[in-house]
Amino acid sequence: MTKPIDDKKELFISIMIAILLIIPISIAVTGCSEAERKSTEISRDADNFETPRKLTIINTRNDKIILEFIGTFSVQTDHDEGEIDILCSIGDNRYEKHFFKINDWTTYVIEDMSNQGVEKYYREIKYYPENK
Repeated sequence: MTKPIDDKKELFISIMIAILLIIPISIAVTGCSEAERKSTEISRDADNFETPRKLTIINTRNDKIILEFIGTFSVQTDHDEGEIDILCSIGDNRYEKHFFKINDWTTYVIEDMSNQGVEKYYREIKYYPENK
């Protein structure tokens, strides 16, 4: 007569083990998908000219800034050609396109400037030829 109780106990233990395994896995999967979703949203907003950004090109030989570009822009990169293409929004349905060449001695960083009070159509390009 103890057989049905043992079967129920084994079933209960199996269910508990399954639940204990499923909960951490589902939390991990949910965390990854939320981070991926937010990253996609941020990239989409930036490429749709909704987020002001700052592009900084740095000379890696002397660690000095060569160029800074601030504005609402979309970025396309061609790493094989070492080219950065910037499409900048300068007004309602008005755009400018800029090209920057990078090489083995330069690198670039793109920063989100949305919390810096930059206006939607603000654009600024600063060249630092003395730092080449």
